Amino acid sequence: SSPSPENDGTTIDFVSSGINCTRGRAMELVLEYAVWVREMAGPDAPASFDLMPEVRDLIQERLDPLLEPSPSVRAIYGMQLGRLAYLDAAWLEARRDRIFPSSPEQARLRRAAWSAFIRYGHVNVFIYRLLASVFEEEVVHMLAHPDVEADEAKRLGEHLAWLYVWGAVPLGPNGPWTGFLAGAPTELVRIAIGSVGRGLLHADK
Repeated sequence: SSPSPENDGTTIDFVSSGINCTRGRAMELVLEYAVWVREMAGPDAPASFDLMPEVRDLIQERLDPLLEPSPSVRAIYGMQLGRLAYLDAAWLEARRDRIFPSSPEQARLRRAAWSAFIRYGHVNVFIYRLLASVFEEEVVHMLAHPDVEADEAKRLGEHLAWLYVWGAVPLGPNGPWTGFLAGAPTELVRIAIGSVGRGLLHADK
């Protein structure tokens, strides 16, 4: 079933590939089912995959790169990170390094997950705290690789700016926002700060 290794080898936009391939769409449907189970369980039910062990088993299995080597499918994890946090934040935190692996041989899987998350995900303080180390690593990656996709770099700056305003990212010597301000191109810094300014302006109206 799609995506094939041949298609993944030539794909640039793993998000588009993921939502349009058989296994990627199947993963989306699994998570939609999981959200339905969580909501039907009621507000007093624990936010845990214990409610649906069959979902937990499947999505854990598909994090094994030997069983699911496709970056297109891994992009679905990044795009659906908010749902994963809603379903079981403890599970997500424990498997953060599997979703965003650091080994060079899994670099395409990480790039697919990160690109999907930073471009299409909704970042908030809760999500940031689960992924703080990933944000720090991605700022370092962006500064070391000027050819990072422009929209990814822009969205990373915007997210960090808002996280700073919300008090989640301190302006410390080693923080990701400090690193972004010190090393990113001036235009990216301008866009990041401008997004906050516009947001606060509209909030007052």
